[in-house]
Amino acid sequence: MPLERALNEFKRAENAFRQTCATEVLTRQHDVLALQESFSDAITELTRVVAEQLRAEMAKKQ
Repeated sequence: MPLERALNEFKRAENAFRQTCATEVLTRQHDVLALQESFSDAITELTRVVAEQLRAEMAKKQ
């Protein structure tokens, strides 16, 4: 019986560990996707501002 109890405790601990790891991976993945979206938005805004500035400078030259 002690072996059975120890084995059951091991299985319980292993399952908890796996669930925690899976949850952590999903959380990190969500964080990374949010950062990626923020970075993409910043690149888009920078591109827009630079294009606007270039158009203004080209208009001055004409």
